[in-house]
Amino acid sequence: MHFFYLDEAGCTGAKLNDRNQPIFTLGGISVSDEKWMKTNSEFLDLIKSYFTTIPRNFELHTSDLLAQNRTTQIGIVTKLMNLYLKY
Repeated sequence: MHFFYLDEAGCTGAKLNDRNQPIFTLGGISVSDEKWMKTNSEFLDLIKSYFTTIPRNFELHTSDLLAQNRTTQIGIVTKLMNLYLKY
């Protein structure tokens, strides 16, 4: 069995002709149930290493990455991709 996380961006719902959001994007990730706990633990450790305050129910958004300096942005993305490839 796998857990799937899907997320969308850029759609206003019923306002399909909204010029402020002309693009709809859907992305996702699949994690094996047998590897979920380890993946989640390593993800949380990674987030804690970059962000000093982590709110309850934290979600990583592009705006969080863009708020960091370029070296930090590259570091976070690289480590996230490595975590993804590992599991």
